[in-house]
Amino acid sequence: MLEPVACSPASYGILVKLRGARRAFHATLTDEAGTRERVFATPQLLRTLKTHIERSDRRSATERCLRLFELTVLLYGALDWQFAGNGIDIEADVQLERMRQNHLHGGPPADDRLSAEDWLVRLRQQVSRLEQEAADEESYASRLVKLTALAQAALESACRRIELQ
Repeated sequence: MLEPVACSPASYGILVKLRGARRAFHATLTDEAGTRERVFATPQLLRTLKTHIERSDRRSATERCLRLFELTVLLYGALDWQFAGNGIDIEADVQLERMRQNHLHGGPPADDRLSAEDWLVRLRQQVSRLEQEAADEESYASRLVKLTALAQAALESACRRIELQ
């Protein structure tokens, strides 16, 4: 069983900002239905994710944090779209996956030992797996949750590095 993990004030602040950005993103996409289909169609989403991941590398800490925030909002948006109308609490699923990942990999202390390149490699691997699982809707959705949780972990770690500077 997973142990409860206390949410640090910084992590909670990130969640609040993610919620606000998700609402704004959703409102923008709701205005034009055709845009949602184009943005979240699997081939386009995969291309966009790869581009965002590559842009998160070799930047200042602040720029990296911004790029990871954009990536995480995009992934939450993809999950919102994937599960639209099913009454699923996307944020809860992602947070449960974060807890699982923390339990398996050591949580924030282990995350903070990873370099920007380490995060880049992990994110690329998860996008590659997402691409491989695109044909199976259930596997694709599960992998999308894992990728979102990983992106959020990368974001939180990048933000903690800025706080320590």
